[in-house]
Amino acid sequence: NNSAKQMAQLKSGQCFVHSALVQNPNEKNNASEVYMQLGPENHKDYAALSLLEQIMYEPFFDTLRTKEQLGYSVSCGLRNTFGMLGFCFAIVSSSFEPVHIEERVEKFLKDFSKTLSEMTEAEFQQNKKSAVEAKHQQDQTLAEEAERHWDQISMGRYDFFQRNHHAVEINMLDKVSFLNWFTKYFSQDSESYRRLVVRVFNPDHKSCVADDRSYSAGDLLNFRQEVGIFQKKFNTPSSARLDYKSVK
Repeated sequence: NNSAKQMAQLKSGQCFVHSALVQNPNEKNNASEVYMQLGPENHKDYAALSLLEQIMYEPFFDTLRTKEQLGYSVSCGLRNTFGMLGFCFAIVSSSFEPVHIEERVEKFLKDFSKTLSEMTEAEFQQNKKSAVEAKHQQDQTLAEEAERHWDQISMGRYDFFQRNHHAVEINMLDKVSFLNWFTKYFSQDSESYRRLVVRVFNPDHKSCVADDRSYSAGDLLNFRQEVGIFQKKFNTPSSARLDYKSVK
C-alpha cells in the first residue's frame, strides 16, 4: 500500500515560536526546544548533520549544563522527521525560563562558529574519523539490526546501506565547506535560516508566556497558511512485496 505523511516545511528566513504554560500546576521545570530545519533528507546534509552532532554535543553539554548550569537535561542532535532533516537543541530547567535558555543557545551557536573556524585541520580530521567510525559501528544485538532495517522499510527508503553512504559523504567534507554549510543553516543572518521554537513555562513564570519576547514575526494562528507542506510518500516496491502463494 502507498501512503504519505505530511509535515510543515519552513520557508527560508521563517522563524516561529510556540509558547505554552505547563499543564501540571505542580511542575517546577521549564523547557525549551530550538529546532533548526534544513530540508528533505539527502546524504550530504545527513552526513554534515552527523558530523555536527559529533563535534557539537560534548561542548554544548559542557557549556550549558556543566558550566552555566542552565538545567539538568541538556542535549542536541540530528532530527529526521518523516524525511525532513533538522537539528534540535533541548533543555529542561527549574531555574531559568525558556527565553533566557534560548538566548544562551544563540550565544553558544555564535561562539561555536568561531570554534569551528579556529579548529585545526588535525582536530577536524579526528572528528571526521570518529563520525565515520560511528557509522561503521556494528549492531550490538539482533534487535538493533532489525530496528535499523525496519526503519528503512517503514520510511519507504529501502536503502539498507544508508550508513555507508553517509560515511562516504563525511569523508568528502573539508573544513571550509563544512563551515559554510554551518553558517548557511545555523546563522541568524543567513537567508536559509529556518527555526521553530517551543517554550513551556512553569507556573512561576506564567507572566512570561504572554511577554512580547515569547512571540515572533510568524503568526502561529496562520501557521498552516504561512509554511510550505512537505509530503513524504511511502511506496512499497513490487520487489519488496511478499508473495504468500509462493511461500505456501
